Amino acid sequence: MNCKKNLFFLVLILFVNFTFAQNLNNEKSNSPFELSLAVDIPLGVTSLTTFALSQFIEKEQIVYNPNEIRNLNSINPFDRWMAQPYSKNVDITSDVLMYLTLCTPFTLFATTSSEYLTWGTMYLEAFTLAFGLKDLIKLGVYRERPYMYFENKPMEEITEGDYHNSFLSGHTTLSFMGASFGSYVFSKYFPESKWKVPVIMGSFSLAAITSSLRMIGGCHFLSDVLAGATLGTVVGIGVPFLHELNSIINRKINNKIDNDKMEQASINLLPNSIYCVIKL
Repeated sequence: MNCKKNLFFLVLILFVNFTFAQNLNNEKSNSPFELSLAVDIPLGVTSLTTFALSQFIEKEQIVYNPNEIRNLNSINPFDRWMAQPYSKNVDITSDVLMYLTLCTPFTLFATTSSEYLTWGTMYLEAFTLAFGLKDLIKLGVYRERPYMYFENKPMEEITEGDYHNSFLSGHTTLSFMGASFGSYVFSKYFPESKWKVPVIMGSFSLAAITSSLRMIGGCHFLSDVLAGATLGTVVGIGVPFLHELNSIINRKINNKIDNDKMEQASINLLPNSIYCVIKL
């Protein structure tokens, strides 16, 4: 029920944003990003559909067998060296850092209030898309978490069936989505700002630490984290890039229209007269 309420809330927000976007679509703007129904409706529908599917599709649970012997050496060498036992404190710390990283795009409140709708819509689209994609991947992949190969397994996680959701790392996906989105959009709004480098370094540092803690806490393998970082970065940069491309194209179209209008009116000078010719 909570998922349905959250989904309804997201649909409502995007609907309101699309209404504003339709009005803004015909207005000229110097913003590096631009909302457009041609971009935001397909992107919004895709994001919400992905999010909805990830919430309503249930993963078939595998019954846990406590007598099954899991050999650490059966893990591929690439992932084996970072496999760790479970740590609840590290797990909780990674939760906190993930939420902090998701807040890094709020540095964009430094923009003018007229831009809040634009980057807010983009961030909502990026978040729902990244969240939905990472959950859909988890639904289709069964991989036991590293802590299953050690003693003192977290029985609560096992009972809930979360122990075979190792691939890919959701914390890493969302952290890198937030970091890459905030860094990319901030650098476009403030290309000459002295804060650009600190914002980028701070955002990605939080994301990297979060990802590392997911491995240290025994929740993920290295490949889980790398896959999550890739997905999060692609979504975090891809969504604002589409809006930036849309802004560039619309500016070129508007400039061409303005140039055509200027060419329609010309002033001709003759020796004894001045007259204006309007081309219809």
